Amino acid sequence: MVSLKIQKRSVLVLILTLILFSGNTIIIGYLTPLLYLVGFFSFIWGDRKQIRSNKYTSRIIGIYLAWLIFLIINTVQSYDFSASKSMIPVFIIGGAFCLFSWKETTVYTYINMIRFFCLFFAVSILVEVIAPNFILAVSNVIAPGRSSVIQNEISRGIYSGLTGEKAKAAYTMVIGICAELSFFVFNDKKLNKSNYLLILLYFLATMLTSKRMLCVIILLEIGVALKLFDFKGKSVKIILGGAIALVAVFVITITIPQTSNIVDRFMEASEDTSAGGRLMFWNYCIEMFKDKPIIGYGINTFNKAFSDNVGYVYQGSRWNMYAHSMYYELLGETGIVGIVLFGFFMLYSLVYSLRLFRNSCLSNVWKGLLWFSISLQILFIVYGYSGNVLYDKAQLFTYLSSISMLIAVSYHAFNEKEILI
Repeated sequence: MVSLKIQKRSVLVLILTLILFSGNTIIIGYLTPLLYLVGFFSFIWGDRKQIRSNKYTSRIIGIYLAWLIFLIINTVQSYDFSASKSMIPVFIIGGAFCLFSWKETTVYTYINMIRFFCLFFAVSILVEVIAPNFILAVSNVIAPGRSSVIQNEISRGIYSGLTGEKAKAAYTMVIGICAELSFFVFNDKKLNKSNYLLILLYFLATMLTSKRMLCVIILLEIGVALKLFDFKGKSVKIILGGAIALVAVFVITITIPQTSNIVDRFMEASEDTSAGGRLMFWNYCIEMFKDKPIIGYGINTFNKAFSDNVGYVYQGSRWNMYAHSMYYELLGETGIVGIVLFGFFMLYSLVYSLRLFRNSCLSNVWKGLLWFSISLQILFIVYGYSGNVLYDKAQLFTYLSSISMLIAVSYHAFNEKEILI
């Protein structure tokens, strides 16, 4: 019976990993059934005691339920009902996943699966630099239909490997670094040489994607880790390690010219007053908000509203790639009520996560899972400023899965009396 339970959880962990790395690969075609499987398994293997084990998790769930109720009301009056309706199942499944009962073996299996996939995609990015035609050929199997996008990126000195797109590639690399940092906690406050090498590899791969914001997020994640982790008596090593890393990055930009593209992108940004060309979209979100300030146009309606009323044409067709800012788009689509509800949900969850990490006596496994939850929350919240993370179903669910991790850790901390807050 025990082995059967482990087998079942391993299947669910594999599904979670496939969702996480679906990107623009062949997996994206199976994303919806994979999400529904997660919802199904969450109800079967869930532990309802988790969500009401203490006042903190009860508040998180309460705020989230208020958001779901608002979302239904918001959808009923939506400017684009079908587009709004398509978002609701992801939020419901993400909420249901908070019932999932994480176990220590599940945590290790999940993080190690993530490491495998991240390494695979990182290597594919490096191989693309020296053998682009090989990656183009393989992409026809792993990321079918993306060869023209990959070819266009290569012509501009941008490399995304087999993820199928530069933003998805950089997002994957950030997750890889967060997973490696988890091993500082798992391994009793030390990282092995392999962890350091992989962190450097993932940072190099991120530079090759030329995604500025995600490079900044990597530095932010490392900074938060240095602040949270207990580095007693190791300040010299940290400073030395940071200096070595900076030197290594400098050497990389000299020896691999393609990586200097990210520096050029930062320089362009300093002279670009249009926020990377997004200002037009953000201004229209503000117009949407002014028109319907209380509950907005309806979640996921920006594309249709912008297309109908502005008619902006990009590469031969009307714009359908969102506002490139979760916050501006939420403001226009859900009004003041929606952005306050979801913003408060994100902020409260993150603040509680940080307090729990600082003020609990958890085992290495649970603390490592909590760190991974914190890092995923930071990725979603910060990248949301310039990215469409809320409207990418895989990335949205990945964020909601981080709340599931938080609730499981919180339940364990209170249940085992390992909490000091």
